[in-house]
Amino acid sequence: PDGSAPSVTLHTPKSGSNFSDSSFPQTVKVTATDSSGIELVDVLYTKDGQTGTQRIGRTSQAHPSIPGRYEFSWNDAGPGTYRVYAVAYDVTGNVAETDRHIVHVE
Repeated sequence: PDGSAPSVTLHTPKSGSNFSDSSFPQTVKVTATDSSGIELVDVLYTKDGQTGTQRIGRTSQAHPSIPGRYEFSWNDAGPGTYRVYAVAYDVTGNVAETDRHIVHVE
């Protein structure tokens, strides 16, 4: 059995990014790979001052022309500070997540 977690990287948004709320939607780009295959990729966020985690998107479909690339549309975000991260699940049940990228929306 595959005992190793997938490799996952959140490329955009970059940590420290500043956006205006009128600049949405934003494209979120993730790379996820695993020797046994990727089952799902989630992009999630927490917002300062709010409880719980929200999902930007979930997919099992990689980009058609870029192997291992997953893209999501972050459709809207009100003013605040967000911690955005990606989680990859391989087909054998292993899970890995990225560091949180801190994003400010004005």
